[in-house]
Amino acid sequence: MWRERRWIDLHDATLIRNGASDRIDAEAHKQPSLRSLMTVYNVTSLVALVKAGLGLTILPSFTMHGAHDGVAVLELADAAASRQVGLVERRDVPPSPVAAAFRAFALKEIPALVASRLDD
Repeated sequence: MWRERRWIDLHDATLIRNGASDRIDAEAHKQPSLRSLMTVYNVTSLVALVKAGLGLTILPSFTMHGAHDGVAVLELADAAASRQVGLVERRDVPPSPVAAAFRAFALKEIPALVASRLDD
């Protein structure tokens, strides 16, 4: 079983930066980030580079659901880590039935999902 990793565990790691990592404010992330020689914005490419042994990357956990043979997915122990998610809608057009259903689902389920992750 893998243990959670802390920022200090990543201090000497070769980091492959990505769009999500641009928004990480943790002080301990700054040094590995500054040493990074590569920024990749596509998750498939990031996973392939990690699998090839070129470094590691930090991504929101939802991007790593599913099978990724040859790549270990580890939790980062950082209680302060958070991400803001928004829902954008047009004001001038009523939502389609699918969009309305998604909005209702998101407003109901996302808070419960976040709460369950905080309880872990």
